[in-house]
Amino acid sequence: MLGRTLVAVAPSDVALHVTEHREPADHGERHRLDLANGDAVAALVDRVGPDVIVHTAYDKSDGHRGILAPSEHLAEAARRAGAGFVQLSTDVVFDGEHAPYAEPTSRVP
Repeated sequence: MLGRTLVAVAPSDVALHVTEHREPADHGERHRLDLANGDAVAALVDRVGPDVIVHTAYDKSDGHRGILAPSEHLAEAARRAGAGFVQLSTDVVFDGEHAPYAEPTSRVP
C-alpha cells in the first residue's frame, strides 16, 4: 500500500524497479521477487545497480519470513552495492495499540 503510493508519485525522470510478490506493480520496471530469498535479492540488486533501495514490503503472517529476512537481505544487498537504503513502515504493521512488540532483531548493522 505504501510502496504503491510512493511509486505512483515518483517523478517521471526516476528509473523505477519495482518488486512484486503477490500483486502486480503498476509502474516502473517490474520484477517478480520473493524478498525472503537472499540469493534472488542479491542477484536482482547486482543486475539493476540501484542508487537507493526503498523497502516498504511486509507480511505479518510470518514475522521472520515476511519482515526480518527481507529487511536483512535488502540492507545487505544495498550495502554491497553501495546504494542507499530506506526502510519505511506504517501503523498497518505496528498499530501502536498492542505494545510491547516482540519485533525480531536484525543481524545487519
